[in-house]
Amino acid sequence: MKKALSIVLALCLTLGLAACAQNAAPAATQAAATEAAAPAKLMKEPLTLKVSYVEDPATGIGTVMPRAFEKITEMTNGELKFEIFPSGLLGTQADVVEQIKAGAPIIGTVGMNSLIDSLSPLATPYVLQNIDETLAFSKTDYYAKSVEELKAQGFVPVCMGSLGIRHTISTKEIKSAADFDGLIIRMAATEPSQGFAAVMNGTPVTAAWGDVYSMLSTGAIEATEAPLDLLYSTALYEVCDHLCMTAHLTTPFQFVMSTQYWDQIPAEYQKVMMDVLDDACVEMADIYKKADSEFVQKFKDAGVTVCENPDIDSFANVIPDLFKYLKWDENVYNDIRASIDSVK
Repeated sequence: MKKALSIVLALCLTLGLAACAQNAAPAATQAAATEAAAPAKLMKEPLTLKVSYVEDPATGIGTVMPRAFEKITEMTNGELKFEIFPSGLLGTQADVVEQIKAGAPIIGTVGMNSLIDSLSPLATPYVLQNIDETLAFSKTDYYAKSVEELKAQGFVPVCMGSLGIRHTISTKEIKSAADFDGLIIRMAATEPSQGFAAVMNGTPVTAAWGDVYSMLSTGAIEATEAPLDLLYSTALYEVCDHLCMTAHLTTPFQFVMSTQYWDQIPAEYQKVMMDVLDDACVEMADIYKKADSEFVQKFKDAGVTVCENPDIDSFANVIPDLFKYLKWDENVYNDIRASIDSVK
């Protein structure tokens, strides 16, 4: 009897342990699955950065970049967060640069002539001859060296792209650089822009944009240049019969931030940020190129004669003369062009 009782007790104990193991297995499996699903934290605390640009939300950068920064937040497990400030809400580009220098957690747009001399020529007509070249330049050794210069000054560029293309509208037909001879044209009030018209024997003038319509209608000027959306929204088709797709400036820009905050971001997240923003710059480029074709049709519908294939080489060929006019080293122009050719 004692032996039989021992056997019964042993069987009960074995069955009980098996039941416990069966109950514990799903719980353990669920716990393991939960642990696997939970993203690994790479930062001690989340980092929130403000994103600043002067363009309004309806522009290419205003529609693309907020989505890009949301994607970065998702891909970094919520450890990188961003607050978007369009329309210059944090100040002008110069204001934002000063804030970044002072240690503000901001990612801001800057022009290529804002921070270091080696990039200033990129804000000159036809140094970058189209948007695709603007994107290509960001992959060159020349740009990589400039990035190191920027870092030495406390800035990290997280992407480079274009904010749109500038073209020329006029009361006279323009097909090549020769047509600028004697042309009175309102240009942006920068030395490269003024000099560009001057080296083609044009007469560059400066004027407030609000005065351009009346100046064209009275003959005080014969042409002006700007992105197509601005030329069209100002109704310049009412006073100009000709539009030339000179595409003389692709308006390159960089998003920069302080090395102080960049160095807080793990290398894995740094790569995520730069990859996503590079893709966003490509998307923006497609938007601007598509917008140009749409506005060309709008100008045609308004009765404007559009020169869609001007002699771009004739314009680009004057840029070495422009460098001499500006007293810049012409070798810099050649170096930039060679660097672009190397990655095309």
